[in-house]
Amino acid sequence: MASFVRPLLIAAALLSTAASPAWACRAPPYVEALIHSEVPRSLPDDLVVLQVEFAPDLTTGEFRRAGAQARILRVLRGRVLGASIWVSPEDGGSSCSYPFANGRVGLIVGRLGTQGGRRALEPRWVSRRSGFRLRGH
Repeated sequence: MASFVRPLLIAAALLSTAASPAWACRAPPYVEALIHSEVPRSLPDDLVVLQVEFAPDLTTGEFRRAGAQARILRVLRGRVLGASIWVSPEDGGSSCSYPFANGRVGLIVGRLGTQGGRRALEPRWVSRRSGFRLRGH
């Protein structure tokens, strides 16, 4: 009977891992983040650049599901009024999207819009392979 139980336990373990979602990015250079390493040299007129801070207890999962409020430390480009802005999770749904992979405080680039009836920033994600900088800008 013991020889029968062991294969069942192994099969159950394999099935439980196969059924769970795979969140890990399989290629670390392709990890994407919200925080940019530097201000891009040139940008389309409709993009803004802000220095922001996200809450230290905000998780990647929470951000992916709904977005989050970011405190505005400084406006570097564009016109944004207020002390904070909602940052949309749009375009950050891949297994390589880790919003805080380059920190929680720093530069964020995006287009102003609305989400759920409120003013929001639709961010441009940057990858580790580019040094967390926008390419071509």
